Amino acid sequence: MQNHQIKVFACHTIQELEKQVNQWLTNNPGIEVVQFTQSESGGGGGMEWFVTFTVLFKKMGDRR
Repeated sequence: MQNHQIKVFACHTIQELEKQVNQWLTNNPGIEVVQFTQSESGGGGGMEWFVTFTVLFKKMGDRR
C-alpha cells in the first residue's frame, strides 16, 4: 500500500486559495498529487463563505 497523505486548505476567497495552494506546491516539489476535491459552504443566513480544497498526495519515490 502506498503512503498517501492529505493537505487541506480553507479560505474565504478563491484568490487566497490559489495563492496558498500554489505556494504549497512550490514548496513541495517532490510530491505527486493523486486526487483533489473542492467544496463550498456558507454564504447564506449570515454565515461566512468558505471554500475548502483537499489534496491527496504521496511523496515521489515513496513505494510504501
